[in-house]
Order: sequence, then structure tokens, then C-alpha cells
Amino acid sequence: MTSNERREAFEKRVRRDIEVSGLQQQEVAERIDMTRQQLNRILRGDSGTKPEIIESLATVLNVSSAEYLGMYFGTQSMEADIEVTSILYSVPPERRPALIEAFRAMARAVAA
Repeated sequence: MTSNERREAFEKRVRRDIEVSGLQQQEVAERIDMTRQQLNRILRGDSGTKPEIIESLATVLNVSSAEYLGMYFGTQSMEADIEVTSILYSVPPERRPALIEAFRAMARAVAA
């Protein structure tokens, strides 16, 4: 699946989940502390975003953050997503930003 196909699938899935939730896109955007236009740009793939925003979006829509992260960032293995998410949530909330940064550093090192 190409990057464009992934983003299109992500957009369709999130828009469907918004509809199922009964919320308006404006309400979802406000709950994740952004404007409707910013959310639209992320969904269309016109603007990048951080994993934390994708996780917040999943939380608001009551869906799996691992699934959204996998769709958005193109993770190959759902098991790996679930394991990383499990590790992340086993750490106290105040320590999660440091763990996320460590994951990012490891990903950069592997990609280099």
C-alpha cells in the first residue's frame, strides 16, 4: 500500500468513525485542541502530525490508537503496534513523553 493509499484509507476510516460517534467534526477537533481546518488538513494528508494527536483522535472516537497509528504511519505489523502501545500505557502518564521520545530515537536510528 502506498503512502497516498494509506492516507486515503485513514481519512475514510476516521470520517466513518466520526459519523458513527455522533459527533460533528468541529466537536472532535475541539476535543483534541485544534481547529476543524487543521483536522481536515491532517485527514487529507495535506499536513503531517504527531503520534500524540493520532492517539488523542483515537481516544475521542473510542477506537484503537494502535490501529490509527498503524494506518497513519504505515506500520507493517499490528502486533508490534499493540506491543508498543502496551508498553507505553504500562508507564505512568507523566513518564510517557520520555518513552515516546526514546521510541522516536530508536526509529530514527533503525531508519538511518
